[in-house]
Amino acid sequence: MVSRTQVKLDQYAEQLSKRGIEAQGFAADITKKIHMVSTFREIKNTFGTIDIIEFSPHSGSVTTTSILETTDESLLSIFN
Repeated sequence: MVSRTQVKLDQYAEQLSKRGIEAQGFAADITKKIHMVSTFREIKNTFGTIDIIEFSPHSGSVTTTSILETTDESLLSIFN
């Protein structure tokens, strides 16, 4: 999970852990590309791969794609 607030992420991770779901939060500002590059690197170093990307809230102003059709370019337009 990625969000600006580590405390909130830690609370979510604890709740998920109680349900048997492995999760960890990484604090970053998604509007700052350098934060995201370093955060994705940290996630990959911790877990090896990124299995799922879910971005919310969704304002409805961007086109979504199937996870199997998602590319770096399609994600970049959303993050921008």
